[in-house]
Amino acid sequence: MMCLGLLCVLLLVAVTVLCIKLTKENNQFQSEKEESYWLSLSKNLTEEREKLRKDLAKLQAGLHEHDQSPSPKWITNDFSSYYISSEWKNWTDSRQDCLQRGAHLMIINNNEELDFITKFTNGNVVWIGLTDCDEEGVWKWLDGSKLTSG
Repeated sequence: MMCLGLLCVLLLVAVTVLCIKLTKENNQFQSEKEESYWLSLSKNLTEEREKLRKDLAKLQAGLHEHDQSPSPKWITNDFSSYYISSEWKNWTDSRQDCLQRGAHLMIINNNEELDFITKFTNGNVVWIGLTDCDEEGVWKWLDGSKLTSG
């Protein structure tokens, strides 16, 4: 009977030791897995940062070229760029010209943009991306959004 009790105690100790060892190995595996994840994420973010730095350098070089030209056609405000043409065109031709440049007619999303373009153009005629071509009298912007104020 005493041998059976001793055997049970030995089995209990063995199971406890194995559980502790297994838990330790599992924690170490999880730690290595997390470290691998964070290293991978760090590498990806570093690569993305370098790509963004190169893109920024290209954009700054392009902006510098525009600033050096005798009559810059592009102006910037906040994060938007505006092409100022000296040619007179109707709305449709102006829109087509913008599309060929990979741009679109100005969509005014807030009062700051309206104030900016009003001051910059000094009361001259400008075409904006507002149309009622789908339904007469129902005005909407070229991106499909509705005109929210008059």
